[in-house]
Amino acid sequence: MKNLLNITAHSGCDGTERDSLESVRRGIRFGADAVEVDVRLDKGGLLILSHDKEESRDYPGHARLADVFSLALENGSLAVNCDVKEREAVPAILRLGAEMGMEKERLILTGSSSPAMLRENPGMVKAASFWLNVEELEEDYYRAGRIEPLIAACLGLGVRVLNMPFADPCIRLIPRIQAAGMGVSVWTLNEETPLRRAFGLGVVNVTTCESRRAVELRLQHRASPNAAG
Repeated sequence: MKNLLNITAHSGCDGTERDSLESVRRGIRFGADAVEVDVRLDKGGLLILSHDKEESRDYPGHARLADVFSLALENGSLAVNCDVKEREAVPAILRLGAEMGMEKERLILTGSSSPAMLRENPGMVKAASFWLNVEELEEDYYRAGRIEPLIAACLGLGVRVLNMPFADPCIRLIPRIQAAGMGVSVWTLNEETPLRRAFGLGVVNVTTCESRRAVELRLQHRASPNAAG
């Protein structure tokens, strides 16, 4: 995940079941650079894949994050984007990643991680790449006049990428975020027109449920004159 224009296969990509190992394998098969999974802790402290919370915290039959890491490590430079659904899961994710040998560039945390968490635990950024979701920022990121101080604060915490929906007003902020020294990751783009638009804006990552289509369109984009990424 060191180059521009990475493709992340969203959980449940290309017609598979959400938060399944089949989804991970499908993303790998179609050439995605990363796979996204929703991560929670069960009542025994095991990291499992689930978008929705189950009050019993039993999660019977759910895939384990350790199995996703194993698949990633068996497949070249594949990265794993852990969409953290419970903030308390973050330390466990970092421990598991370290135990299994997931490099920082290949372990990406989005979702419920915040600037406050990183201020309290600055060493976390050495173990994983934190791509902060815009809704986790303490300030009102929609106010264009405030975006540069927010970016400076993120950079000071070791955060290099902001993760945001590909919709206004976020789209209008992308050039300013890039000019301030950060990369932008966008979600969730499935159709040709928004995918091509995002590619043209020079984002570092696009998350998509249609990984095969996105990878094919990226090849076309890179073959075009003056293409970035």
